[in-house]
Amino acid sequence: ETGANLFDLSPDNLVGKYPGKAGLSMLMHMVFKVARLMQPSVVWIGNAEKTFYKKVPKEEKQADPKRLKRDLPKALKLLKPEDRVLLIGTSDKPYAADVKTLCKAYERILLLPRPDYASRYVTWQRLIKKHGGT
Repeated sequence: ETGANLFDLSPDNLVGKYPGKAGLSMLMHMVFKVARLMQPSVVWIGNAEKTFYKKVPKEEKQADPKRLKRDLPKALKLLKPEDRVLLIGTSDKPYAADVKTLCKAYERILLLPRPDYASRYVTWQRLIKKHGGT
């Protein structure tokens, strides 16, 4: 809709890519450099709670989801107010993250509750009618 470039920095997407500290620094540097050059840009981090876990679950230790924890705030400080780069983090388990560091990385945090049964019913009913169903 906006014509923006999308950069996906989700922990699941970064598994096995750019290993080591130098590789991660290069990744962050390149993503934000290209995002600034090709404005408008959106940097999306899906499952943002994984980046700021309080305690990493045993099954995810191999993936090292907390790789971006130190480098992300440093990269965000390089952005200027006139840059049209938007950082968006989405999470379905915000309670699993360390809230203090999560709030430092993101300027605003919006908590959206899941819809109740009646809201889902009305939404599905309208979508089905809109697409020609009964």
